Amino acid sequence: MKAVVIDPTTGLNFGRLNLTGQRFGRLVAKRFAGLESGRTDWECICDCGVVVVARANNLRTGRTRSCGCLQSDLTVERNKRRAGVR
Repeated sequence: MKAVVIDPTTGLNFGRLNLTGQRFGRLVAKRFAGLESGRTDWECICDCGVVVVARANNLRTGRTRSCGCLQSDLTVERNKRRAGVR
């Protein structure tokens, strides 16, 4: 049985998965942020401390894994390897 999201103000069951507390890369889902165009948004906190809102589908498929800091870190590491710096 899957856990579902309940709107605390109306008590309505959205029939969506509850991702609260789950980790997706560097992001941890903190709370349901609402629906937009039929898609579920989640407020997440990144390991670096930035709060972002991400689509549930993007979190679950791995498309969204950080606030953007992961890409920056990967770029720095790639440039170090190319320059021969370790």
